[in-house]
Amino acid sequence: MSDKDVTLDFMTEKELLEIRERCDKATKGPWVSYVESREYGYGSNFIMTDGEDIE
Repeated sequence: MSDKDVTLDFMTEKELLEIRERCDKATKGPWVSYVESREYGYGSNFIMTDGEDIE
């Protein structure tokens, strides 16, 4: 693929505003991820936040 084949699609102001709104509504950090390894068939992966978590 050459540079001529690449098309850049820029985000609109509306899309950027929607992302900002989702970020502002998100639980504040710190966030900690807990990931089970592939060798185990039980348990769960989750991200623990500073708020109330539902697993």
